[in-house]
Amino acid sequence: YSIESRLHRVLFKLLILMIAFSLIFYQFDQLHWTGIAPSDEISKPDRFLTRLYFTSTTMSTVGYGDIVPKTQTCRSLVVLLQFGMIVCCLV
Repeated sequence: YSIESRLHRVLFKLLILMIAFSLIFYQFDQLHWTGIAPSDEISKPDRFLTRLYFTSTTMSTVGYGDIVPKTQTCRSLVVLLQFGMIVCCLV
């Protein structure tokens, strides 16, 4: 494979991973997160963008502070996301 072809494959995998985990995190409300407004207070697009923000922050290893998983379920999902990102970059 060429470098360009490999780069396209990695970027596609990362995009799929990012959207998939954003949708998974979308299912969890403020009981599972610190820094997220109650679901009935924000619109659905804003709710998705908040989860997309969290996912991209995790994937880019920038770190958090404003949105933090507070249940074991969400922490486990974050670990899966981080591991999936590493695998996508290596394969």
